[in-house]
Amino acid sequence: MTTFGYSPEQAYLLLGAAPIEGRMSGVVDIPNSCATVYLPTAIFDFDVRPSASGPARVPQGTSTPHASPLIVNAIADSQKAAGKTGPALYTTSLYIMIALQAIGFLANELIRPVNAKFHEPQATGVGGQDTVATTQRGS
Repeated sequence: MTTFGYSPEQAYLLLGAAPIEGRMSGVVDIPNSCATVYLPTAIFDFDVRPSASGPARVPQGTSTPHASPLIVNAIADSQKAAGKTGPALYTTSLYIMIALQAIGFLANELIRPVNAKFHEPQATGVGGQDTVATTQRGS
């Protein structure tokens, strides 16, 4: 991912949050088995699929910024200015990311189905297919 302009930290955060599916492929060809990884390309702002011309670096700042790398980099910069090095640069940002994940989890758990009184009534359309009935409210 560093080939595409991501820092190692950004790649780590992105791949840590992406729905990645890993598989052992070609096991019947032992000792020449191979591991494959499914990475959804829709999570990227640009095309990361292999091409005949090879990978193309995307200039920084041309895509929409994402909060996670901005938070991590800002905190790492402040930790570096405070004299910390190595893994200590990312300890605070790790705790912040954990807190944000917990908040997201709780928000997801608090979502409830819409009350039935707010549902649109179903009407039978042409050919017996169900369609949503449209009603005109007050004029």
